[in-house]
Amino acid sequence: GCRRGGRPRGVPAAPNRAKAGMLAEGADSLSRHVRTPELMDQTTEVCRAARSGNDAEVRRRTRELIGAGPGLTPSGDDALCAVLLVLCGLGDPAPITLLGAAIQQQWTRTTSLSASLLHAATKGYAVPEVATLVEATLRGDVAGTREALTSALAIGHSSGQDLVAGLTGSLRALATLPHAHTRPNTAPAPFRALQARKTVPPLTSVRRFPAHGTYRGDQAPPFETPAEAPTKTPEAPVPGR
Repeated sequence: GCRRGGRPRGVPAAPNRAKAGMLAEGADSLSRHVRTPELMDQTTEVCRAARSGNDAEVRRRTRELIGAGPGLTPSGDDALCAVLLVLCGLGDPAPITLLGAAIQQQWTRTTSLSASLLHAATKGYAVPEVATLVEATLRGDVAGTREALTSALAIGHSSGQDLVAGLTGSLRALATLPHAHTRPNTAPAPFRALQARKTVPPLTSVRRFPAHGTYRGDQAPPFETPAEAPTKTPEAPVPGR
């Protein structure tokens, strides 16, 4: 997911955000490391909808992504973490609030660990490797992005790749690329359908997150305290990933 061992770090609002052309170049460079273009497409739409204030679209896209994929931190959740971190880096609270509320309504569809990481991401927190990568890309720091990318991709069995997919999709939304979709004449297909997996895999050994309303949004993220932060449990290999 968004975390390995180590102290989490916040993504600061970027006062000198890179121009659209540089963000586009960064997205194209990162896209070479994306193995699930449909996931990237979905996060582009989520980011765009959140920034434009399209509540219905945000909720629909979030419902398609959250809990999608196997493991303790499903792929769709990892990608949503990246979107939230990018929005935090922009410094505008409105899109974060909109997307955060949509995610909170769907918390029962994912695991307790993943829900906690998503909540931390709404506050701009992630493992240093991911926070550094997001910050570097928003600044247009090519060397910094390249250096942070290697560490971010090494997170988990596939979580690093899914985070990069979410980051790439978000950058494309910010750059308003005309080729933001891999299939420009077709609406992005739901990630869960293309993966041919159940949206929420059976995880009998994992406690589900409490239903909406039992966890207050003004509480600190459960795993934000370094001493309480668990180390990510390795995910079992999945054919085709």
